[in-house]
Amino acid sequence: MMSSNLRKKLIARVGFAAPALATSMVMAGSITTAAEAFTLVPEWEGEVALDNKQCLTGNCIELDPIVESVESLIDSSTGTRSSLFVDKFGTANSYGDFGFKAKDIGTADTAGNYWFRPVAFNQDGSAIEGGELEVGTFKFTFAHVIETLTVSWFDTEKKGTSYITEVETTNGSFANGDFVPAGKNENIFTKEFENVKSITLDLGQRHPNPRRTGDGVNFQVSAKPVPEPSIMLGLGTVALAGGLARRKQPKASA
Repeated sequence: MMSSNLRKKLIARVGFAAPALATSMVMAGSITTAAEAFTLVPEWEGEVALDNKQCLTGNCIELDPIVESVESLIDSSTGTRSSLFVDKFGTANSYGDFGFKAKDIGTADTAGNYWFRPVAFNQDGSAIEGGELEVGTFKFTFAHVIETLTVSWFDTEKKGTSYITEVETTNGSFANGDFVPAGKNENIFTKEFENVKSITLDLGQRHPNPRRTGDGVNFQVSAKPVPEPSIMLGLGTVALAGGLARRKQPKASA
């Protein structure tokens, strides 16, 4: 049978173990009480997997699980669904019948950053401008509410070509309709949205005259997700268990 002194020592250890565990979990970072923003653009090049369009290259990139789906919608400028790629400026890429030059005309290397790059297609399935017309409409739906969603557009040179079609938030869905302002060559425009469930972006515009180039736009997306309630509940349960254990600890005899 366990002695009285040994029983007291074990109870005392349990009483201090629970709060110590809670503290160590927080310090080690295994439980995150405040989410941090991170980019949704993978840091390697290739085609992005879309939920409603076939992977052309046969080896598509899956985005972070926080992105529930990415859909390519019929673009009002081309009348077709665009594909989506990840591209790093300064490197050349070939994807069969189309590809990207190491340096686009009028566009310099932007410190090696990775960007989402739309590829627009004609009705016959051929890539417009050899794959270098960055035009498309994409809907991003998220698995969790995004506390702060940051979108950056690169090289918007013509006004009225790129805009936010729709934003769905915890307060409802609404048509934003805000156009990305035109800027100088290689400009970057950034905008933030709060409590986002999904967002639809209309990027670039094909010129009415097929012989002339349109306004192609690349973009980046970063997200700061809302902390999961289960994580906060789990942390509170551990702390509560520690408090109860301390209360049950017998007082030392006089």
